[in-house]
Amino acid sequence: MDLTAEGASIPLVHIGFGEVTGPPEPEAGPRHVVSRLVAGALPDRSDLLVPHDVVRDEAGRTTGCRALAVGASRRTAGEA
Repeated sequence: MDLTAEGASIPLVHIGFGEVTGPPEPEAGPRHVVSRLVAGALPDRSDLLVPHDVVRDEAGRTTGCRALAVGASRRTAGEA
């Protein structure tokens, strides 16, 4: 299916993401750095961290991050 805007045809694609498979069982202590997609799919996991404040090179490629974040859904009132 395509959309048309100002005479231009723009492809409309449908994407979807499946279930997260094979994550390690939660346990006290270890934490895991995962993508935001994975963390979002497992909102009850407090052991999952995502890159935050991403650092990019001159070409816009991600080269690192300045911090790691716990998902916003797990943040409590008063936390930054």
